[in-house]
Amino acid sequence: MNRIFSNSEHFMSLLNKLHTLIILVAVLLGLLLTQIPLVEAHAASFIIPFLMLYGLFLAMSLRGLKQGFLHKRFVTISLLINFVWTPLLA
Repeated sequence: MNRIFSNSEHFMSLLNKLHTLIILVAVLLGLLLTQIPLVEAHAASFIIPFLMLYGLFLAMSLRGLKQGFLHKRFVTISLLINFVWTPLLA
């Protein structure tokens, strides 16, 4: 049993190290695949189940979530980018 737990810890550690690369590859793959008309027509069906790489974020600890919101400058910048800057560029 310890061997299984050790392997899952190793996998999660590797996944955390490669997190940025996995997201970049997923974005690029999505951009390439939507050039195919059949995929483009059904893209919304693919996005909803895998909303924002849901599986990658399952491993995140929520313990520090409250502390994260106490960083007012970070939260303000994040909200401005997500709800002002990005819609202006869209």
